[in-house]
Amino acid sequence: MQLPERSERRGKRAPDRQDTCECVGLTQSQPQGHRAATVETSAAEHAARALALQKQGRRVVILSGGELTVTIRGKGRGGPNQEYALALAIALDGAPGIAALAGDTDGTDGGAGSADDPAGAVVDQTSLPRARSLGLDPAHFLSDNDSTGFFSRLGDLVETGPTWTNVNDFRAIVVDRP
Repeated sequence: MQLPERSERRGKRAPDRQDTCECVGLTQSQPQGHRAATVETSAAEHAARALALQKQGRRVVILSGGELTVTIRGKGRGGPNQEYALALAIALDGAPGIAALAGDTDGTDGGAGSADDPAGAVVDQTSLPRARSLGLDPAHFLSDNDSTGFFSRLGDLVETGPTWTNVNDFRAIVVDRP
């Protein structure tokens, strides 16, 4: 497909070769009889993959979906996608040029099971520094299963309300140059 000349675009910026981005899909689906992926293991693996791709100079979007399992150890609030986002933020440790969204397509990600539960959370290179500037210890929130408490203090919850559909859990990590 041939892009129109720049003057014909009427001020709209069309993608060019430098704007291309590849997509890497990851799945959490497991063969029957196997346990589902855990939040912390998946987040650590995805962070390592994002950092490796970035080191290669690749601009990618890493997509994954499927239900994650959470080991309840604490008394906090949150769902598997929020907990994944928190574990991912910890694993990325403020790496520049990487941002992520994790959410449940039905609009409610665990928690109290009510309509006002968050759908998920977003993270970027500023998440941990902002948390620490507020005196928040991300590892403590993760060990207490209180990802909602963590992200609400940062203003990084995704709050859509019920969507009345449940396609799947959805996670996207955008990897750009630092």
